[in-house]
Amino acid sequence: MGTKDLQAMVQELDAILEKMHLDGQAFSERLAQIHPNHQKSALNLVNYLSLRSFDLRNLQYALGVLGMSRLARAEAHTEASVKITRFYLSKLLDEPSKWPEKYTVSIEESDKILAKNTKLLFGEPPRNRKQRIMVTMPGFTAEDPQYVEQMIQRGMKIARINCAHDSQEDWLHIIKHIKAADAELGKRTIIAMDIGGPKIRTGEMKKPIVLREGDTLLLSKTPMMAKKSKKGKEPCIVSCTLPEVFAYIKVGERVYFDDGAIKGTISELNNEVATIKILRAGEKGSKLKPDKGINFPDSNLDIRGLTQTDKENLKFIAEYADIVNFSFVNTVEDVKEMHNYLKELGVLETLGIIYKIETQGAYNQLSAILLEAMKAPKVGVMIARGDLAIETSWENMGYIQKEMLALCNACHIPIVWATQVLENLAKKGLPSRSEITDAVTATKAECIMLNKGPHILRAIDMLDQIIQHMEPYQDKNAPLLPKLRKLK
Repeated sequence: MGTKDLQAMVQELDAILEKMHLDGQAFSERLAQIHPNHQKSALNLVNYLSLRSFDLRNLQYALGVLGMSRLARAEAHTEASVKITRFYLSKLLDEPSKWPEKYTVSIEESDKILAKNTKLLFGEPPRNRKQRIMVTMPGFTAEDPQYVEQMIQRGMKIARINCAHDSQEDWLHIIKHIKAADAELGKRTIIAMDIGGPKIRTGEMKKPIVLREGDTLLLSKTPMMAKKSKKGKEPCIVSCTLPEVFAYIKVGERVYFDDGAIKGTISELNNEVATIKILRAGEKGSKLKPDKGINFPDSNLDIRGLTQTDKENLKFIAEYADIVNFSFVNTVEDVKEMHNYLKELGVLETLGIIYKIETQGAYNQLSAILLEAMKAPKVGVMIARGDLAIETSWENMGYIQKEMLALCNACHIPIVWATQVLENLAKKGLPSRSEITDAVTATKAECIMLNKGPHILRAIDMLDQIIQHMEPYQDKNAPLLPKLRKLK
């Protein structure tokens, strides 16, 4: 590689550093509003966004040829990585240069900040591993304290209670069992509770409705008990829990039910009913049950904010939980509303907030959501891959989860990797090969979530072992090379 090539690389790095400087100035007023815990991290996020405004692939290839860092893992310490890389290139050009001493966050400091933020949100890590395991609490654990104790003993660090299910009395029983088990075992389990947010669901049904490819389904704006088809003469009709969607949906747009198990398209529409043609269902038909999610990935829905139910549940959460999982956050305004309500309750400084990124809009605005979220001290992000995959298309999930990991790492915000982790194992007792690989990838996050199932104890055991086995081979997103070993 010649002198001109090296000089061109230095010029590109200088252009990147100049953009970081200008963007830092442009964001200065917003950065001044960030919580003291996150001041440096927020500026580093801005630095990373500046870096990613360039197409770096040719530069990365050239750096790789020189055996230097390709900046692929620079997100947590962006300015430091760019300046250090420039320093070494200057040395190759035999130019006078000094080791860079001033940057937003040093490489060593970035690890410490993330560890501090993770501990603040999730508590101390287990003795045998860094990653925490979050588990959705089955409803029956309200009456089974021994099972709760087993979950904690096997390695559950965060107990997740979903406010969409069961009652406040049930939640309180589960929490009491957790506290009792902690006292017995000498542990500290973190309690996280989900609020539903403006999720769109199917309405009431006496019995599930079976839908097949080619069927017609009527979606009613008016709350009502579902009606089945009468001898195939009339289509089934179900209601929608958020009638506001009718102001935004259009003919020709896709509709998904039950986490994508049933796919349809809107063929006709009036003020009261959407006629949906079913395009995909199970070979023998798919059962549509009440309270199942409905997604409109093509529709520009302007539905957001805390529902009245969310606000009532937040009062309970503020008193009994450590973390609130905020479902279906979509905009900066949603974050502001959450902050304001938690201020009213007097818990903004003490209650952790995990923002569940579940829609295309939330993903597209993630950097702005993060900057607003960092006005509170205890922040996390959940990569909620269920609804997110439907909203953004399955084929995009690979790079979407990669970009989300990078953006959160850039501002040292702990991540929860969620949805279908070891699902076959939890539900059927035997994991698939691909979900083992997924669980390995999940170790790039600070916390991994398991959903409930009859074999959840076995799933906790398996995930605990996977995390321990992977720690010698991976540090966050950086591969490690321990001495090669053979299986015994």
